[in-house]
Amino acid sequence: MSLILLSVVWFLTTVMVAVMIYEIVQNYRVTGSPFAFKPFVNPMLGPAQIELITLGARWSPCMKTVEAIPLTLPIACANTTSLPATSFCSIEEICAFGGFNGQQPNQWWRCVTVLPI
Repeated sequence: MSLILLSVVWFLTTVMVAVMIYEIVQNYRVTGSPFAFKPFVNPMLGPAQIELITLGARWSPCMKTVEAIPLTLPIACANTTSLPATSFCSIEEICAFGGFNGQQPNQWWRCVTVLPI
């Protein structure tokens, strides 16, 4: 029993490390830096929040309509490294994965793939 448990722990650890490496590589491709330092420093020394959302993190505006955050709200794109922001993206672009196709946000699977931000 302990051998099976140990195997599961090693497998899950390997998967989590692989996902973190993938996130860092994606952040590097988009922003030019493996860790978020501009315009804000990520205190956990990881990718930018906006990049985590693009990769599938749980964020309510991607899963449902949030009245305080309309779909037309311009948000700084992931490759923006200056304040004030120079390029803006829509919520649909940030949420990625095919967008909403002119409908309301419904990326329910983000509850299952939880990448906390």
